[in-house]
Amino acid sequence: MPEENGIVVYVSLLQQVPLLSLRIGCVELMKTFLYPRLPYASEILAACAASHAELQFWAQSVNRALALLEKPS
Repeated sequence: MPEENGIVVYVSLLQQVPLLSLRIGCVELMKTFLYPRLPYASEILAACAASHAELQFWAQSVNRALALLEKPS
């Protein structure tokens, strides 16, 4: 377990990820995680990468669609 300053850094790294991506990534990580230790932040971030990219794609798509709807004909 990281010490006090380590926990602050650990949590601050994970706060950059949207909650839905973090949840999906953690579930995927736990399906294959074999070691009895706290996963490294880099392992969690790697597990969240695919869902985070997918969420960003959908957010961009929705923003483009809204921009087209707001554009006068």
